[in-house]
Amino acid sequence: MPIAKSKTLLLATSAQVLLLALAAPSLAQAAEAPLAVTSLEAATVSADDVVEAVDTAEDADSTVDALIVNGSRSAVTRQVTTGVLGERSALETPFSVTAVTAGEIKNLQVKDINGVFRNDASVTQWQSGQAQASGAQFRVRGLAIDQLNGYKIDGLAVPYWSIDFPIEHFEQIQLLKGATGFMYGFGGPGGIVNFVAKRPTAEFVLSGGIGVSSDNIVTTSVDVGGPLAGGRVGYRANVFYEEGDTYNGGFNRNKSASLALDFHLNDKLTLTLDGFAMDTLQRNQVNTIVTTAAVTRLDPIDGRTQLGATGAWKTNEMTVLTTTLNYQFNEDWKATASYRFSHLDENYPGNLLYIFNNAGDYSLAKFFVRRIFDYEQFQLSVNGKFETGPFSHEVVFGASRFTYDHYEDANALAPVIGLGNIYSGVPPTLNGLASTYDPKAYRFNTVGQDSVFAADTIGWNRWSLLLGARWTHYTKDVWNAAGALTARYDEKPITPTIALSYALNPTTRVYASYVEGLQSGGQAGVTNINFPETFGPIKSEQQELGIKSELEAWTFTAALFRIEQDAGYVDPGNRYVQDGRIRYEGAEISATWRPVNDLSLAASYRHLDAFYLKTTPSIIGKTVPGTPAEQATLSVSYNPSFVPGLSLYATAKYIGDGYGNTLNTQKYPSYTLVDVGVGYGFDVDDHPITVRAGIKNLGDHEYWTYGATTLAQGDPRTFSLSLDFTF
Repeated sequence: MPIAKSKTLLLATSAQVLLLALAAPSLAQAAEAPLAVTSLEAATVSADDVVEAVDTAEDADSTVDALIVNGSRSAVTRQVTTGVLGERSALETPFSVTAVTAGEIKNLQVKDINGVFRNDASVTQWQSGQAQASGAQFRVRGLAIDQLNGYKIDGLAVPYWSIDFPIEHFEQIQLLKGATGFMYGFGGPGGIVNFVAKRPTAEFVLSGGIGVSSDNIVTTSVDVGGPLAGGRVGYRANVFYEEGDTYNGGFNRNKSASLALDFHLNDKLTLTLDGFAMDTLQRNQVNTIVTTAAVTRLDPIDGRTQLGATGAWKTNEMTVLTTTLNYQFNEDWKATASYRFSHLDENYPGNLLYIFNNAGDYSLAKFFVRRIFDYEQFQLSVNGKFETGPFSHEVVFGASRFTYDHYEDANALAPVIGLGNIYSGVPPTLNGLASTYDPKAYRFNTVGQDSVFAADTIGWNRWSLLLGARWTHYTKDVWNAAGALTARYDEKPITPTIALSYALNPTTRVYASYVEGLQSGGQAGVTNINFPETFGPIKSEQQELGIKSELEAWTFTAALFRIEQDAGYVDPGNRYVQDGRIRYEGAEISATWRPVNDLSLAASYRHLDAFYLKTTPSIIGKTVPGTPAEQATLSVSYNPSFVPGLSLYATAKYIGDGYGNTLNTQKYPSYTLVDVGVGYGFDVDDHPITVRAGIKNLGDHEYWTYGATTLAQGDPRTFSLSLDFTF
């Protein structure tokens, strides 16, 4: 039974965590780092504190080298954003978090958000940005990221509906796992993805890059920034262009630009103005592949197979405008006010495939749709520090107003227009039907989220206690195409957060946390018989126990988690319903080791039991679709000192078998993917140049990625080559 298996694993992992916690002080002594912690200020270790501590070790130079990877802090000590709590080191954050820097992204030849987190065993690719027009998507601990609330740029919401951001615009991409109700407001318990934009620099920088990948996608980028007006103004501009044919008969074009401006009005007041714009075009790419209940086994296909209908196309036009005012009262207190407007316009005369047997026969449906999202968010927060007797306090309080209008297409239908077979090698076609595309956008729903929040991180000696809560007035009005109000939701929930952590030594912390979260209610998809019915907010609860540690040559993190969420699923009658509860529980472990300065090894493992706890009797106890129980990653990077500038890497990711529907009658086998790459850096007239080459899916393995009755073909073997230069 899933519950029994999970309890056994949780107990075993708890024992390992406890043993590590008991051993950590002696291990730290071996590294000769100072252990005396007499106040919370010493116990609450920042990235700079860690470096300062290890500087006192006998072999400080080698220790610092172990903490610095590709010019940035290691995964445990680097700074990450925790919503309204602001920036803290990952070590100080009592939640599971993964942060990947721009340098690491370049070194791994990453092209989309799936690639950014591919070395994290808790992340499962769901959809591919090149195999489907609905963009790259993934699940975290078995849960999808909320496309309307779960993606942020610099902590504020943006509509991320079936799109891909060019990652060249961002300095870091962060994944805060689990429920985040207090830190960010509404968002699914899978977590929050935060894109950290590149900021103006103190000195002039100019760099660029060109690249090519299979089949012949060509990319170019330029990054320029620096000070103006004697340093009172800073700027950073990025331009990215991508165009070419994909490996599966499609075509992609992406044009995007971003600009960040900092105005230092005086020594306390700073104004920032940021803009991001993107215009994309895709051709011959499928929207969704659906399997019916009759499908119990489906052999994978070559990732190069064209399933997008010839004649299909899709465009996305996106604009994000943000302004922020920061006032620093003194070194301990500051106030921040931010406003953002975001707009996304999606046009898509495309196709769906309904696979109706194990032989791969499908019904081809045309799916012509237009969607528009308009977001507005205003947020005011005050952060400060003070002491009361032996206790230190880090407080934050503020308010946020977030509203969005979602426009759907009154003419969006999915009539069957033909038949085919995924193994035939004959691509589907719209037979000129795209010329009849005639969208009729209407306001489908309006969502309001007005909230106030407050938190206090209380420190005493080695202990730290976080207490926080957010009160939200949530409203949602739903209309039909005729303009009639069909549903109204009005809720005033409170989402608390509590976390207790203890510093075993300056670079090892254990923590326990409880978080509640809320997300907008689900909506029946176009493939469900009750499309476009919508539902009220979904509540989730999460408990997590973890440890984070970094010593001279290795890092270690582990977490046990349990998430319970109101259930939203497709029932056996192909109706989307919101009923009952789902439980996700498991463990995740990751470690890195540097046996010598030239070599780095990293591994991660995740076990998950995800099952229906209370719901329709026919699926109680069944495994949630798209949640393989076992996942693991292993990566090796080698920078031989005898060849300065050379770097080599290899990564492997194992995905266990899992189910593709709620009745667990569709099962997909396990698979392992291997990626390799090489880079070489050198100078020409003191200008750094780096050449990189990579191969993804080295073994050209065929596999499916899947969710609840939907799937996508896995990416085939692909090649990439790039050149980056700095002036």
